[in-house]
Formats: sequence, structure tokens, C-alpha cells
Amino acid sequence: MNFQKPFSFFKNWFMAIVVLSLAAGQLQAQTMTVGQNVDINRQSGYQGEEAIAIDPTNPNRLFAWANDVSAGSRNSAGYCIDGGTNWTARFTGSDGWPALGGDPTCSFDSFGNLFAASFNGAFSAILVRASSNAGQTFSTSLLTISGANLDQPTIKAGPGTGTGQQSVWITYQNGSAVVARGAAVTGFNSFGTFGAELTVPGSSSGNFGDIAIGPNGKVAVVYETPASGAGPDTLQLGVNSSGSTAGSFILAAGSVTTQVGGFRLIPAQPSRSVDAEVGLAYDNSTGPHRGRLHMVYTDAPNTTSNDLNIFTRYSDNDGATWSSPLRVNTDAGANSQFFPKIALDPTTGNIAVVWYDCRNSAANNHVELWGTVSVNGGVSFLPEVKISAGSTSGVGLGSGNELGDYLGLDFYNNVFHPAWADDSNSTGNNPDGTANLDYYTAAVTLTPTTPVLSPVSYSTNKIFSLKLASTPGAAFGILASTNLTNWIKVGSVLTSTNGLATFQETNSTGMFNRFYRAYWPLP
Repeated sequence: MNFQKPFSFFKNWFMAIVVLSLAAGQLQAQTMTVGQNVDINRQSGYQGEEAIAIDPTNPNRLFAWANDVSAGSRNSAGYCIDGGTNWTARFTGSDGWPALGGDPTCSFDSFGNLFAASFNGAFSAILVRASSNAGQTFSTSLLTISGANLDQPTIKAGPGTGTGQQSVWITYQNGSAVVARGAAVTGFNSFGTFGAELTVPGSSSGNFGDIAIGPNGKVAVVYETPASGAGPDTLQLGVNSSGSTAGSFILAAGSVTTQVGGFRLIPAQPSRSVDAEVGLAYDNSTGPHRGRLHMVYTDAPNTTSNDLNIFTRYSDNDGATWSSPLRVNTDAGANSQFFPKIALDPTTGNIAVVWYDCRNSAANNHVELWGTVSVNGGVSFLPEVKISAGSTSGVGLGSGNELGDYLGLDFYNNVFHPAWADDSNSTGNNPDGTANLDYYTAAVTLTPTTPVLSPVSYSTNKIFSLKLASTPGAAFGILASTNLTNWIKVGSVLTSTNGLATFQETNSTGMFNRFYRAYWPLP
């Protein structure tokens, strides 16, 4: 279907008419397109509590893994090389990992290094390893963290403190406080030594947090405190502004109160319970909100209501102050939404949020996965979409693990990939049918707004320049014609963080009429 918007541009004898052509259906306001649901692992038994990461050096490569509580001392893992459609799944054990106990976490850096962490089989240590082949194997052991009361490890890669460097940090509860440790990354398969534990102030009763790395390597860690009951709790942030692995965390002045405590029982998690599942994401893009820190969390009207909802806030001063809360789910009912996850696209600054949602469950105990995106720095979000094809109940599964404690999400180049627990068997290839959980994913694409082409100049050497305006980080093909019938591709453009791109056509010499159109998506 074509949408045409002609205009005339005169330069001496040259006239150009630009025509916008919208491939694969007419583009309107920015929307999200949900790809097919994919069962990542297709294994018998219970697999849940997921993490997923996209390789920014090749976004077709993804890694995901999850707890496996069916046989013990192993996780389920899978890797993909085609953008999320076909996955090679395995149980850990012959891939460099020893016996594992769960709580998996993972993150790619911009060099293509993949970092991952999990408990060992005895739950007496957190193991940190790296992969140089996008998760097929983990041959490099980076760190072993031993302790009797360890909990909630989360690993994150991001900018480093030096030019051209990256860094990797892990946060966890060590039994006495929430702590973080970091290491410099100077290149592919080139890692520094992890520093000592840095305590996040005020976190002796804190847990269930997250970590984010911002511009120039600064690090923020958030936690929930006292994290021991139904609520209310406080979400508190510590910031290491230097990013030094030997530095210190300073307690941010701003804090957020939530009515969802660390162990809140709801119909969808009657045994395992839920927490506020606070999450962080720094804007590391080159866009207008670079350096902004985003927070997602769960809140409720009071400590007994099952009307849990997902909220976001943002801070432009590293947590000293926060914006007003913005409710992300817009349903009118009083059912539960929980376990939010946030990820920021470093190519655009757009923010994705996903969560488990009971809005369509009469008993408020079956979940679907829903999600949305903000394209304006967290000021507002697009209307949310249902991502999961089926409905899932984790009640009583996994020896009481139910849906676990979290789900997975990553976002790159206008496509986000969540990972969630699913027993709907909507894909038809869960070996257990609907009797147990596998972990699923789907590619959700942020569809760009209608592109607008306009003339810029016609140079004396007969080069015609066009300007295209659309969504930041969107790739468009450019076609040209002399008769509006026969079209040839003359190039492509990628819009910058301001949504603009310029194209120069050098093959228009001697042509009286020249027509152009832009199309999306690229093959």
C-alpha cells in the first residue's frame, strides 16, 4: 500500500518529486509489532526465572538461560544466531559451567563479550564466567564469590571509565548488605580483575535490587528495604559517580516508597510471593536524554490489595530527585501486574518495559506477558501490547518456585526481546504440554513513524540531497525512478538520535525528472 506526498523542487532545469512509499502496510503513528512466540528451550521439567541478552556487535545473536529445578545442579541455556527465531538449547554442565543452582543473570558488552553469573549447585557461591562465542560455551572463569547467605546476583556490562573501555559489575546481597564489585574491560576477551566488595549504604536490610552503568562508567545500585514482609518498603539508590572499582557508593538523596514489600503474597504467586522488583536503566545513547536514570517498580494502593501496578520514574541527577510516578499499565481493572523489567536501547534512548499481567484472569492467577515502549525519555509510553500468545499459571509449580522472582529483557536497535516463563504451550512444542514451564521469547519491533522526505539541495555537480525524518534509529531504503513505474534502490539511511538522516543521490546527472521514495523494513 502506497502513501504519496509529492512536492516540487526546482534548481535550474532540474525538477524532483519525492514520493513516500510504505512497504508492508502503511505506517502511521509509532507502534509495536509483536513477532511470533518462540519456546527457547523445549525441555522437559520446570524452567523459569529467566535472563536474556542481545549482542550489540551482531544483534542477531542472543543468549538466554533460566533455572532448571527438575533435575538439580544445572541451568537451562540457549543461544540464537538469527534474531530470536531458532534456538539451540542445552542444560549446563558440558559448556564450561560446573554444577549450578540457579538465579541466572547475563549481559553483553559493546565488544561482544558475554558475562553471566549464577549460584553454584550448593548455593554457597556465585560464579561469574565469560563467553567469547555468544554463549555457546563459557570457558573463562572471572570470579567466585563465596558466602553463606548470598542472594539475588545481577550482572551488567556497560561503559567504562576510560576512553574506548567497557566495564562489568555484579551486585548481590552478601548476608550483611547489598554490595557491588566491578572490573574493567579493555577489549574482546580482555578483562581486568574484579575489585573488592563495595557496600551500598543503608542496605543492611535491603535486597531484590538492580544495577545500571551510565556514561563514563558511573554505577547506580538500587535495593528494596526492609524487604522482609508485605510492605511498605523503601526503594533506595546508591551511586558510585566515579565508576572506580575501588571507589565508593554514596546514598542518593531521593527515595521512593512502595506498598509492595519483599514477600508479598498474591493469587498468582501464593507460595513464592512477589517483591517490588525494582529495576534501573541509564540512558547511554547520544540522544537528548543521555545520562538520565530510569527506574521501574511495582506499587499498590495498600499492603493488602492485590491491585498491583507497574510504575516508572526518571532522574536527571543520579537519584537526588525523581520525577512523579507514571503508571505504565493502563487497564481499568484491579488485577495484579508484577515482576516488571526495564531495558534501554543504546542506539536510540528508547525504553522498553515488560511485566506479568493478570488483567484477563477472572481468578487473578493466570498471567500474560505485556509490554510497552517510551520514545520520549520516559515522559509517556505507547499503549501497551500483549506479547505472550497464551495464558500461564505458575501456581504450585517448581516445588513452590512458581514463576520465580523475575523475568528477562534486552533492547537494541528498536527491537526488544523479553524472556518469560510460559506453560500455555501456545507454540505446540513444550515436551510437557501445559503441565510445566518452559521459557519463551518474542521479537517486539518498534515500528517507525511515517517517514517524511524533503529536498535539501541540488549541487552544481548535480548531486541531489534529501532529508528523511522519522523515528530515531530507524533504517530505511531509498528507491529512485524517472517515471514512477520502474524503481531502483539507490541506497539506505539510518536516522540519528534526533530522527533525521540525509541522503545524497549521485546518479541523477542529466535526468529531468527524478522521483524518490523511502521504504521500511529493510530485508
